[in-house]
Amino acid sequence: MVDLAQRGPLGLKTGKSPKKPKDPKPIRRAAQGQRCTLRLPGCNETPVNVFLCHMRRFGWAGMGQKPHDLLGVFACQHCHDVMDGRIRGKCSDTDLLRAHGETMMALLSSGAIVIVGS
Repeated sequence: MVDLAQRGPLGLKTGKSPKKPKDPKPIRRAAQGQRCTLRLPGCNETPVNVFLCHMRRFGWAGMGQKPHDLLGVFACQHCHDVMDGRIRGKCSDTDLLRAHGETMMALLSSGAIVIVGS
């Protein structure tokens, strides 16, 4: 016996559990070992400290939320801090657009993202 939410006894859902994706964060993992694409003044450009930094602009995510991984750039800790406003520095939309383009091209060439039909 189940209720309208398809829950069985004690509110437990019945049936098969949903499939987990093979690799839930391939874009984030692809940032490891890459060079910083943001390259703001003071960038340390050490590939060891580069990770995917989400662009929180243009209403792409609400407070406490991250935008989709496709809306990120490869950045070092210094550039990420400037981009998020944790330290003083200048990060223009032009810098973000250039870095995003370089990040997307690196992801395409590494196979982390694939365009179907091309």
